[in-house]
Amino acid sequence: MKIEIISILIFIILITTYARAITPSYNNLKELLGSNPIITEKIYSHNISGEFFTLTTCTYCKYAHKALKNIYNGNNYPFNYISFVYNKNEHASERYGELDIFVTPTVAWDGGFIRDEGAQSIQEAMDKYNSSIVSCGNRSVYDIDLFLDLEWSGAVNNIPYDGEENVSINNFLKWTNSEMMIDFEIYNNEPSQYNGHLHVYVTEINSTFWNDQYGDPYTFAFLDYAFNENITINSGGMLNSIISWDGTNHDDGFGNNYENITQDNIMVIAAVIDENNDYVDETGVYFAGIGTDPKTYDVYFGESNPPPIVASNQSNLTFNPGKLKSETTYYWRIVVWDNNSIPKYGPVWHFKTLKNEPPNTPDIIGPNKGKPGVEYTFCINASDPDNDNLLVSWNWGDGTSTEWGGPYESGTEVWYSHIWNEKGTYTISVTIKDFHGETVTAYKEVIMLRNKLMKNPFLYNFFERFPLLNKILYLFK
Repeated sequence: MKIEIISILIFIILITTYARAITPSYNNLKELLGSNPIITEKIYSHNISGEFFTLTTCTYCKYAHKALKNIYNGNNYPFNYISFVYNKNEHASERYGELDIFVTPTVAWDGGFIRDEGAQSIQEAMDKYNSSIVSCGNRSVYDIDLFLDLEWSGAVNNIPYDGEENVSINNFLKWTNSEMMIDFEIYNNEPSQYNGHLHVYVTEINSTFWNDQYGDPYTFAFLDYAFNENITINSGGMLNSIISWDGTNHDDGFGNNYENITQDNIMVIAAVIDENNDYVDETGVYFAGIGTDPKTYDVYFGESNPPPIVASNQSNLTFNPGKLKSETTYYWRIVVWDNNSIPKYGPVWHFKTLKNEPPNTPDIIGPNKGKPGVEYTFCINASDPDNDNLLVSWNWGDGTSTEWGGPYESGTEVWYSHIWNEKGTYTISVTIKDFHGETVTAYKEVIMLRNKLMKNPFLYNFFERFPLLNKILYLFK
């Protein structure tokens, strides 16, 4: 068992993504939550854990939330808390069920060693929580040391993926910046084997998803676990592991994933839990990178390896390289610059574009002959062996044509009508173009015959003098 003397002082900590942390970096958090430090010295056995169960619709929860923030910002105690918004997050709801919570709000201290239920006011909640923290801090716990380390990965989830083939020549480069590598080490300083459970929580310092009834974002809002398993450590032994956690692969169970999380708003909290009573023996926290956002991106892209830089200092997570060549291998990489002008160089990825097949040549379905002044309809089936979307343009052989119509899905029947005003032989052409720019053209000959009435010289001369009557005549044919 252990009793630690933990002195909380005013100090300045330079945060890097490689720094190791055991207890919270309070000064950095105060910049986000807004508070003044208090110098104090206490004797506590461990870093205390508070699990705050709340709802976005709960009126009294806002008092509990404000009370926790006030105590945390006061710097009086070595404790941290997590907000479990269990009506908006299925993972939070599971933890709510594990601890058999019945009242909202509830703060379960050290895994349920003390449970503070309800909150009538901010001050009433603060009084309860202060007392509970002190009681937990005086508990006898196993002598366990917990260390956390974290590194933000940079650009990941690249599309096209590395080594992908048959990539469209009209494609955007895409990536995300939501992955971190979490490293933990746990030391058992006891003379006997330690059996327990480890929770590693990923939280947002200020939630971008959920607010309390004051309209304030929940703080240290639980997103999902990075690790949630039983552990066994021999006497004097050490357990460690490195975990890859990508927000793109996690969600709240209600359709909202975490691909847009930012490094400067993430804190990872770990808790070592005794298997005998399910109480917390030690906790640790790690800030992912205060002041590291916003980030910008340099894009390297081309047919050579390494590729040349083609864009710099952009904020978007996409890049349009323009129309690519068919059957060509391209190389690309992303360099991420954080707000402290520190770069994170990504690997060089590559992909190969597909061999494009032109659209299928269609048959033009329609009459072979007709009469001037009458509307005739023609049809084609626009299809493509690569199932590309298609554009269609008609030329009627009389000096008129259509604009590009579409896009049409492959296999679509395309209909169009036209009127020829003069007798004669005309060649219809229809051109189909895929989105790679490949085209095919089909042809059909049609004949517009002279009206039989025109064979009478008298009538021919008459209608030559009165062309309007000729047009009216066609309306009744």
